Amino acid sequence: MATCHLRLYPHDEGDATQTIEQEATVSIRLGDLFPVLRQALKANYVWLKDFQDDEIRVTQDFYDVVRAFGSLRPSA
Repeated sequence: MATCHLRLYPHDEGDATQTIEQEATVSIRLGDLFPVLRQALKANYVWLKDFQDDEIRVTQDFYDVVRAFGSLRPSA
């Protein structure tokens, strides 16, 4: 089983080029994100809730699949 590592980077207060809105700077495969999110959801980690209003960008086909899946009714 792969181990997930969290990397923390210091915030440079003197960086004048930084904008107020944080821009996405990292690309990650969804498959690499699943185990981390699954563990955080299962253990109900508070830090996950800090990001629940953040927006992510996905491809149109993935968005269509997620929307269709969300509208399905559970089978009996």
